[in-house]
Amino acid sequence: MRSIRGHWKCVIIGILGLLALTTTKAHASAMYSVTDLGTLPGTTQSEAVGINASGQVVGVSYNTSPHDSDAQSFLYSSGALSAVTPLGGGPANAINDSGLIVGGNITSVNNSGDYTVDTGSAGPNLFQSGASSTNLQLLEPYHINDSGLIVGAYLPPGEAIHVGIFRNGKLSLPGEPGGGLSVNNAGDILAIVTGQQNRTVIYHSDGTSTDLSKIASGSGAMGRALNDRDQVVGIVYSSNSIPDHAFMYSSGQIFDLNSLIPQGSGWQLTQAFGINNAGQIVGQGMIDGAQHAFLLTPQAVPEPQTFVLYVVATFVGVCNLRRKRVGNP
Repeated sequence: MRSIRGHWKCVIIGILGLLALTTTKAHASAMYSVTDLGTLPGTTQSEAVGINASGQVVGVSYNTSPHDSDAQSFLYSSGALSAVTPLGGGPANAINDSGLIVGGNITSVNNSGDYTVDTGSAGPNLFQSGASSTNLQLLEPYHINDSGLIVGAYLPPGEAIHVGIFRNGKLSLPGEPGGGLSVNNAGDILAIVTGQQNRTVIYHSDGTSTDLSKIASGSGAMGRALNDRDQVVGIVYSSNSIPDHAFMYSSGQIFDLNSLIPQGSGWQLTQAFGINNAGQIVGQGMIDGAQHAFLLTPQAVPEPQTFVLYVVATFVGVCNLRRKRVGNP
């Protein structure tokens, strides 16, 4: 009887200990692996700005600035980094699922190969679909989705900039100052709303919105990319407007991406620029004193119930072994 009571006492203590462990350490486990994308020969720094569904990454490798004459656009694919010349020139801005890379004045490309052009003062900004060009009027285009919906900043002369949407040949405004930064294939729009304090907002296609202003732990924050699961990645700035850390918004929660990678990795993730529908994230961070492009890949995490059953079973096995040893010296 004593051995049975001792057995269940051992199990109960183990379960209580496990509950305490899973409650206090739930956020300590690494959820992403980190890949250092390195730099191209002759350069010392890099940043990754876009990723497609296959996990191919584009970005820029440079010495002083991504816009310097010696900067080189890169493609990271199948574990290798190579120099590329994007359509539109450098620096690289985006890559679609077919591997078409755009850069320079071409700000974005969708999976049909349609793209947007920001010509600056050289002429009207354009939506290019095959051989057909459409004048985007006063819209500075930032991003296009697969149905051809374009978001950006509306720049009326002598007025404040506004979030602008170009759809089916027509320009519309949500009514708030700022700029549209990204749009997913559901038509949800990620925007920066300017005012007394800048806010990052998701305008959902059903007419509702989500304000992510609580992400700011410093002077402010800016979302940079939105996937089809409404996951957002971006940058939180310090009080002197310097990038402090990369963040992700997912299912109503804000995460410092540095809390989701292995402890002791040596990385300080400062900026996140892209996320695909598989949850892979690209951006820039500090590693060994240098600014390098990174790729985060989600790791398979067992369901909590499975993990609990596994550990309890292991603990029970240890208790049984201890009881046998005590009973049979």
